[in-house]
Amino acid sequence: MRKILLASVLLVAASTGVSAQEAPQLTPDQKVLVRCSAAFSLAANLQEHGDKSLGEIPELRARGMEYFVRAMASLMDSNSLSRAQVSALLKEEIKSLTKDDALARAMPGCLASLEASGL
Repeated sequence: MRKILLASVLLVAASTGVSAQEAPQLTPDQKVLVRCSAAFSLAANLQEHGDKSLGEIPELRARGMEYFVRAMASLMDSNSLSRAQVSALLKEEIKSLTKDDALARAMPGCLASLEASGL
């Protein structure tokens, strides 16, 4: 079920037409949730394909996915966001994280956020 949700969110993120004008205002903590959710999704995909470019990081498939699902549900609930809006946020963050070494730079803070989440 969660894998289907993750796949559907990423699929919608790739095809959504939500404009920047419709982008919701997020708190700094909510921005971390979006950034780390996107980072965990990308990192788990790299791990699944045997890519070790992020170095020694914990396996993120299960915990990262749970973080992703809870974070996106929380954003949707607390900000009354649609799936398209959440997808647009993720799409922008994924684009940002795939530039240069942005994903590697984001991982220490995101791993701390994952630990703080208790998952």
